[in-house]
This record gives sequence, C-alpha cells and structure tokens, in this order.
Amino acid sequence: MNTTETREAKCSPWERILGLLEEDLAERPHSKVFVEVPGGYGLYLKEIGELSWAELMALEPGLWIRVVNRLLERYLAEQGQLDL
Repeated sequence: MNTTETREAKCSPWERILGLLEEDLAERPHSKVFVEVPGGYGLYLKEIGELSWAELMALEPGLWIRVVNRLLERYLAEQGQLDL
C-alpha cells in the first residue's frame, strides 16, 4: 500500500466524497462538449459554449435541455458553486 492509499484509507467517506466533488468542480470549466449543427456543407461539430442563440434554439428539445443544463453546470463551476 502506498502513501496515497494509506491517506485515503484514513479519510472518512464524506472527506473522500468532498475530494471527488472538488476534483469535478476543477475539471468542469475546462471540459469541452460538442454538438452537431447544420452548416453550409452539411453537419459539423461545434462546442456548446460557441453556439449562437439561433443554433441553440434549433437543437432538438431533448438535446437542447441537456446542452442548457451543461452550460449552467459550467457557469456554476466557474463561479465556484456546486448544485448537489
């Protein structure tokens, strides 16, 4: 058993959960999510943060909800807040 494993074994389950949440918060603002949008020559990939309002509104309803939720999660992570 190495030192990291020993340290983790001594942590309470809540401390481990909080550690995982902190890691997730640190990664969220930097993660990229792409969707397919129609372009001049067919479909192409575009990062959700770069979508125009028209492109966002043109998404299928189920995908639109997922994209908006992801944008909200990203914004909250950038603000240092987490919605459990």
